[in-house]
Amino acid sequence: RIVNISSGAATEARPYSSGYSAAKTGAQRFTESVQRSLADTGVYMFSLNPGPVLTPMNVANQSDPVYQKWYPGQRTMNYFPAERAASY
Repeated sequence: RIVNISSGAATEARPYSSGYSAAKTGAQRFTESVQRSLADTGVYMFSLNPGPVLTPMNVANQSDPVYQKWYPGQRTMNYFPAERAASY
């Protein structure tokens, strides 16, 4: 089994994040392509989109008025703690 970590940004367009969204979409499509290519070999590959992770950058964004304009309602209480992100 192969697991890739992606993001909701692969499926949801957001302003000011075109590069990040493009990278995550690429990772998602790569995963799907490899999975289909290796389906007959018994190799299973999938991607997880864990959602927001509570990092120092995301905490700082909470008080940024531009961030709040484009991501209204997104608060740190909805985030996974960074130290536990890999366990979800």
